[in-house]
Amino acid sequence: MRRTLHIARMVFYKELTELLRDYRTVLISIGVPLVLFPALVLVLSVNITRAESAFESGIRVGVVAHDHFDLHDYFAQQELISVQSLSDVAAGSESLAAGDVSTVVISRQWGGAGGPGADAGAGVTLLYDNTDLFSQAAAEYLGALLSAYSDGVRSAQIAELGLSPDSLATLQVELLGLHDPSRSAGTLALSFLIPVLMLVSAALGPLASAADLGAGEKERGTLEPLLGTGASRSALLLGKFGACSVMGLLGMLAFFAGAGLAYLIGPGVFGSDELQFALGPGTVALLVGFAAATVLVLSSLELALSFLARSAKAAQTYFIPVLILSSAAGYGTYMINLEALPLWHYHIPLFNIALILKATVLGRLSLVPLLVTTGWILLYVTCSLAAAHNLLRHEAALRRG
Repeated sequence: MRRTLHIARMVFYKELTELLRDYRTVLISIGVPLVLFPALVLVLSVNITRAESAFESGIRVGVVAHDHFDLHDYFAQQELISVQSLSDVAAGSESLAAGDVSTVVISRQWGGAGGPGADAGAGVTLLYDNTDLFSQAAAEYLGALLSAYSDGVRSAQIAELGLSPDSLATLQVELLGLHDPSRSAGTLALSFLIPVLMLVSAALGPLASAADLGAGEKERGTLEPLLGTGASRSALLLGKFGACSVMGLLGMLAFFAGAGLAYLIGPGVFGSDELQFALGPGTVALLVGFAAATVLVLSSLELALSFLARSAKAAQTYFIPVLILSSAAGYGTYMINLEALPLWHYHIPLFNIALILKATVLGRLSLVPLLVTTGWILLYVTCSLAAAHNLLRHEAALRRG
């Protein structure tokens, strides 16, 4: 046993050193996630800033003739809005398609005195280009203005009837959250992001390393000489598994570092500028433990698939279902009510890990689901390593490269 551990440690250092020397492995496992998130958020932030600047420079609104509600004058009084009169709906559509206006306002009125048998009614149609985000935002802004305008018209009509708006009983509804809004928003964001990021990064982090340590060595013809040194299959497997897991942990760390930098660069992209993340030391320790366990699960599975594959390219194809299932498990926890969740959900591979991560962030971790998921994690790693060890013992599997 001591000799096996000694050889496993030597293989671990050897493989990890070679992986870190390979710039492609480091770039895929660490560099890409570390740079990708900040770069994406920076691009989104620039686009949002441009959209806001364009919005602040003014909204061009076209009002079709037959303006029953004096909307032309109402919009002309508003800041940021320039109004253009249009002859009919067809002219409005042409102006909108040409980009001369951002939104076309069409007022409609039907029925009433002299109308052909229908009840009186009125309405406004906002015509916008639904392929243009700015046009859509302008239409939403005008819709809010029209709601305020409608409330003013209603109040004026009530006053004409001799009634006071204050005399009409209204039900006032107040929303009161249990926690501080910014803190609750931060907790909800983490309860969604941590399962997704942790499972996806645990699948992507060791991917390049696993493909190289198994199928890559078979393809290069370096695995058989390594086995010819007299080292046991178990020692070789443990060393490779350790190196692959370390690269997976580094990849996950790079993912979260990139996500953190992305938030610092553009917090508005995440939907709020005031998110507070308040995780206690115990919660952080549990999350770190679950992160390591998740990496061990997916590293062992990908290493086994790598030994099964004929080439490194084939191994990457085998990894695709693992990536899909990991992503689905992370996203599957969204809108899940943990309180009413039956226990059998914690027997679903990978999804049970995502549920435990979500429960940990929300402070709702229970003992029985934790024990069930821990048992499955140990079984996942054991079965994957046993499968990889079995492949290492068969000469036919080793010669597939």
